Order: sequence, then structure tokens, then C-alpha cells
Amino acid sequence: MPEKQNISIFRPQSSAETRPLAGYILTVMSSLSTAGVVILGKWVMTTGDPIYRGGLVVFIAGLMLLFGAVYKDGFKWLLQISGKGWILTLLYTFFSIIAIAGFWLGLSYLPAAQVSFIGRLQVVFVVIFGVMLLKEKFNLVEILAGIVAFGGAMILHFSVPAHLTAGFWILMVSSLTFGCVEIIAKMTVEHCEPYQFNTIRNLIVGIVLILWAVVKGNVVWDLGSVWIGITAMAFLGPVCGRVFYLYALRHADVTKISLVGQIQPVFVVIMAILFLGEFPGRRELTGGGLILLGSIAVILSHPGSAKRLFHIYKFFQ
Repeated sequence: MPEKQNISIFRPQSSAETRPLAGYILTVMSSLSTAGVVILGKWVMTTGDPIYRGGLVVFIAGLMLLFGAVYKDGFKWLLQISGKGWILTLLYTFFSIIAIAGFWLGLSYLPAAQVSFIGRLQVVFVVIFGVMLLKEKFNLVEILAGIVAFGGAMILHFSVPAHLTAGFWILMVSSLTFGCVEIIAKMTVEHCEPYQFNTIRNLIVGIVLILWAVVKGNVVWDLGSVWIGITAMAFLGPVCGRVFYLYALRHADVTKISLVGQIQPVFVVIMAILFLGEFPGRRELTGGGLILLGSIAVILSHPGSAKRLFHIYKFFQ
């Protein structure tokens, strides 16, 4: 059995090398990049099969990450992953297929702002799962924060037109599954470098979603200018957002980084108004605000679990 690798990507920095302000700025840049993915997705995903096009986004991102991994380590890293690392990577990939397919499908239904707000529920799900796995008790603040967050989600639910409610529930399942993805990633990161199993995940997920589209007969290779959007989404999300967030973690406390990261829906709302002409209503803003408030309260009320769990938050999405 291969020896456990020296996981260097999250290696602690000395206090003299850290710059908290730089960490916060990088987190904002990461949030801005991922917000751009949501906005571009409203163009890319609503003009064709979202599963197929989402598969292309993830697969292209996987190729970009593969290029970086090969440039850094050649192909030897594939042989250095332990058996347990491969099992966890495949489990991580399985849940990712459900989570990512649900996200792209939900994005094709709902306004960008609602998609971003509902996505924040991942924070609540991760802490809930983490506390359960760590066998810690929920405190009163956590319970109230969770109620506030899910109350906000219900407000969003009742603001969605009846014919679009399927998109809401699809995104809820996606957020729940992303919570599972992050918990599994927390275990996987102990056995192989994040860029390694994230590369494998993206390539496999992309291939599965594309094959799904092939079976359904929805494959169209001549996408014209949409290819620009697909490539931009791949670059902004798994590459730029990933790199910015990684370096942010090297400069500031992970719990604070997670809090700053909650600014993403604000960017989405602004971009949706500027580029899509989508103006969120009072009910949407109220529901979204409650989700953000509940998510922030969950992080603040359980910094121990957040610190153990959120050092991978958003990094793998």
C-alpha cells in the first residue's frame, strides 16, 4: 500500500508570512469569479440542454486542471494515490454528479439571484453533517440559525411561479448533495492532493453528463458563440475561483474566509441587474437575506466545526 502523501496544498504558513487583508481580497475575487459563472450560466444553460452543457463546462475545467497537474507532477501522481484515496475520490465523484447536474438544471429554471441564495444553504448542510459526524451537540444558536435559513428558503419557494417550483426543489437537493460532497472531500483531502482528486472528479463528471446527453439525443457540437461562454465558465469557476480561494486560505483564518465568501449572492444580484435585467423582488431579497443571515450565524456559532470543515468550502465546487 502506498505511503500516505505529504499534503502540502494546505500547509500552514508562519504568522510572519500571512496577510489577512490579502486573504479577504482574494476571497472577494473568488466570490466574484463564481458569481460570473452563475450569470454566464443563465445564457449558456437556458439555450439548450443544461445537463449536456454543464457536462461540457465541467469536462473542460477538468482538462484545464489536468494540464496543470501534469505540468506540476507529470502522470506519476495517478500511481501515488492510495487505494482508500481512490475509493473516496470515486465516492466524492458520485455525489458530485448529482449535485452538479442538479445545479445546472436548477439554474436553467430560476433567476440567478435565487440560485445563488439557495446555494448558500450548503453552509448549513455542511455544518449539520459535520456536527453529526463529529458527534457534537447542536447549540440553541445553531438551531435558531438553521430555522432562519430554511425559513428564508421557504419564502423563496413561495415567490417562485408554480411552473418553476421543480427548479427550486432540484436546487435544494443539489445543495443537500453538495453538503455530502464537501464532507467526503474533507476525508479525501487526507489521502491525496485536492487538485488531484478534483481533476479526476471533473473529468469523470463531465464524461458522465455528456454521455447522458448522448443517450437522450441532445448532443449538439455546433454551439457557435456559446462555446465562449462554456469555456469562460470552466475557467472562472474551477480554475480562477479555486486558485483565489486557495491562496486566501493561506493568509486568513478559514472561518473568517467563509464569512467573507457569503458576499457572492450580492455580486450575483448586481450582475443579474446589470447584464440580465433581472430585478429581485422584495420577497426574494427577504428570503435570500434570511438565508445569508442564518448561514453566517451557523458559522459564527460553531467555529470549531467550521474550522475543520470549511477549509474546503467552495474550493471543490
